[in-house]
Parts: sequence; structure tokens; C-alpha cells
Amino acid sequence: MIQRLIFIVLLVLFSLVALHNPRGGGIKIYGALVGLTALCGASVAGRHIWLQHLPKNEVPTCGPGLDYLLNSLPATEVLQELIHGSGECAAKGWSLFGLGMPEWSLFLYTFLGLLAVMASFKRQSHYNSHTSGA
Repeated sequence: MIQRLIFIVLLVLFSLVALHNPRGGGIKIYGALVGLTALCGASVAGRHIWLQHLPKNEVPTCGPGLDYLLNSLPATEVLQELIHGSGECAAKGWSLFGLGMPEWSLFLYTFLGLLAVMASFKRQSHYNSHTSGA
């Protein structure tokens, strides 16, 4: 669930960049926001991969579903439960070319984060070369 939410945040940030078309320091701010969001996503995906590769006897016990947690616990405790993970996160499901969803998510978070950071610096230098000659 957290990974999905982070992908939605990335979608919103990329959409804002496309709509806003920032100049100057705004480019770096957006690049940093996307980069940090992607880093958070990569961290969550990394933990998910780690959980999936634990020996069966070390996998945390399954906890209640997210709906139940949101309805019965304060937000700080829900966040703590989500961070600790549960046994259901260790279940391996869909895969493509031998990689599961967490591995593909890690790849996409890394790719999107690097793309945003590199684009913000490239665009910044492109912007500076056009403004310094005027």
C-alpha cells in the first residue's frame, strides 16, 4: 500500500512539473522533491524485498489488514505497523522475467528519481546558458 501511495505522489509531482514548467531554482526544488520521494519509495521497496527473502521461520507474523488498522488505531501506530511490515508482505506473487513486484518497484523508483535529478540539473544548465548570453 505504501509503495502505491508513493507512486501516486510521484505522479502528482511529475504532473505539477509539467503544468508549472519551473525555471531557475524551482527546477532544483522539484528535482529534489521527486528525488526524495523516489528515495523513500526505494527504501520501502528494499524492505519489501528483504521481507520476501527472509527464511520462513523469521518472517514476521501477519497483522490485521490496513482497513482495520486505520479504523482502530491512531495514525502514528498505523504508520509503525506499516513500517514493521507483516508476513503477508513476504508472500511472493506476480513476477516478470524472474523479478517480483518489489524488485520492479525498486528499479522504477531508482530510475524515476535519477531521471528527475539529472533532468533538473541538465535543464538548469540549459537555462543558464541561454540567460547568460542575453
